[in-house]
Amino acid sequence: MPQKKQTNKTQKMKNKDQEVMPLLVNNANYIKDLSFENPGILREIPDPAAGPNLDINIHVDVTPVGEHVYEVALVLNIQAKQNDHNMFLIELSYAGIFRVAEAADHDDEQRKRLLLIEAPSLLFPFARSIVSNLTREGGLPPLLLNPVNFEIMYEQTVREMEKTKH
Repeated sequence: MPQKKQTNKTQKMKNKDQEVMPLLVNNANYIKDLSFENPGILREIPDPAAGPNLDINIHVDVTPVGEHVYEVALVLNIQAKQNDHNMFLIELSYAGIFRVAEAADHDDEQRKRLLLIEAPSLLFPFARSIVSNLTREGGLPPLLLNPVNFEIMYEQTVREMEKTKH
């Protein structure tokens, strides 16, 4: 039986499938570490109108765990003070296991951008929800973190590293 010639439509579909192959796949998300301290609730009921002074620090840790597989941990440290008293302290490490496409894993810059920009952008909404629920369950108004631009954070880190080299 003669072989059928592949049509342009089939070739286009194959090319289309290759184009939509994801460069980054999120295999799992989980709370890696969590601490919530709420000493302020015993002193006084916080005044929601006054609002606390917040000190929020966010960074991203990346650890290789296999071939083309990385653990990306979004680490948040949040301290709230009101009237010079500590209201609460949250330390959250929310992580995900990500597989990077082999082609992207060999391009150092592309791999860094996927793991330090795209991966934390996928993790952040979950971490934000955890922080909101923690403060609410701790007897405080829910803390809704503003969205974070991880691309700007990445670019700032790159600039700082370049300055230290010179």
